[in-house]
Amino acid sequence: MIDNAAVIMAQGVSIASERKEGVDDNMTASHFHSFFELYYLEDGGRQHVIEGQLYAVKPHSFVVLPPHTMHHSFGRRGEYFKRIVVYCTPEILGPTLNAGLISLAGVQQLQSSEDIRVCESLLKRLLVEEDFDDELKLNNQQAALQLLVGTLLRVQALHPEPLNAGKMRRIVRYVQDNYAEDLSLDDICARFFISKSHLCREFKAYTGSTFVEYVNSIRILHAQRLFLESKQNISEIAKATGFSSLTHFERVFYKVVGQSPRRSRQDAKARQHANEE
Repeated sequence: MIDNAAVIMAQGVSIASERKEGVDDNMTASHFHSFFELYYLEDGGRQHVIEGQLYAVKPHSFVVLPPHTMHHSFGRRGEYFKRIVVYCTPEILGPTLNAGLISLAGVQQLQSSEDIRVCESLLKRLLVEEDFDDELKLNNQQAALQLLVGTLLRVQALHPEPLNAGKMRRIVRYVQDNYAEDLSLDDICARFFISKSHLCREFKAYTGSTFVEYVNSIRILHAQRLFLESKQNISEIAKATGFSSLTHFERVFYKVVGQSPRRSRQDAKARQHANEE
């Protein structure tokens, strides 16, 4: 499924929203954005992995993801879902709402029918505004979004705890903390006293991706971060993020991102510069 809202954000806009529904539409790798993501599940079920923690998300729940939060979502086989996603830059919210939204990071499950009605009305307003292309669009989007965030800061919501996946959670955390090292299935199995077949099966169920896919995605995410935060050249960044060679890094990067590292870095710098103006 193409994330059209993310494509729109990449063009330099401040707010974008989109509604999608489907079955068996799973992300195979974690990723992050330089902007906020508000994911609202209207119907069905969804599993979200946020910074290595697995959450079962129910209808009428928001998943709030601040910038640079590693995440992905997936569903059980045959599980239907319908969701609305809203992306926005931190600057469009203002300091108070920006800090408030960061404090809501995680899953917020709405409880009252009135809170659900108000929030869904504001989400639908944002979807309607997406179809306009005039001088009022951004003003109306900003007003609806700020009211939505302000409402979320006042509602009574449940905050589901991560599912107790025990050993898999520890393995994922180990990968996240040691992504720059030489990680292999054999080493992980020996460290956590688990068979290779069991690890592969349970890791895929927990993260939605294979062990190799997950390790590569984490390394690429950190490489993208270093593109913006570091003056290291691409070869140095490849080595710093755990790749044995520049050729391997470039091949994996293109597979995960769909761009060469050099082009991706140029685009990221251009977006960063545009946002600072």
